[in-house]
Amino acid sequence: MLGEGKGAYNNAHYVKAFREATKQENQDALVLGEHFFEATSWLQGDQEDGAMNYYGFAHPVRAFFANQDIAYDPISLTCEEFKQWLLEAKAKVPWHNQLAQLNQLDSHDTARFITLLEGDEQLMSQASLFLMAYVGVPCLYYGTEVGLEGENDPDNRRTFHGSE
Repeated sequence: MLGEGKGAYNNAHYVKAFREATKQENQDALVLGEHFFEATSWLQGDQEDGAMNYYGFAHPVRAFFANQDIAYDPISLTCEEFKQWLLEAKAKVPWHNQLAQLNQLDSHDTARFITLLEGDEQLMSQASLFLMAYVGVPCLYYGTEVGLEGENDPDNRRTFHGSE
């Protein structure tokens, strides 16, 4: 994380400077951040183009399809609650930044989605379809495409042999 010390103090200053230097070099370059929670303040046009969309995609999708919150506690969402969560998250981010949001079902920071679904391939297919159709950039963590399983880190980083 950019900034000073463990808390990344002065983060906005460094991200703005990084963006400015990057865009001077290549105006079309994508400045993408990683924020496990809400990234709204970084997505207002002066810092990042997009972010790993945990808050606006991964968390609500996990809650709706896997019935778990980010702490792996049980949660149950109705379709209406799921829709509202997604709409509220999108409303905080300008449209051009929504297009650059990196949406994912699982990552290096989370348990594998198929594991959270207890191997339910039908739910995995539905969630994958939603991932591909949702506004933003769909991202597959290596192995997700073949149903690689794994609990929390480091189990989610299992070796993947492409021939599997």
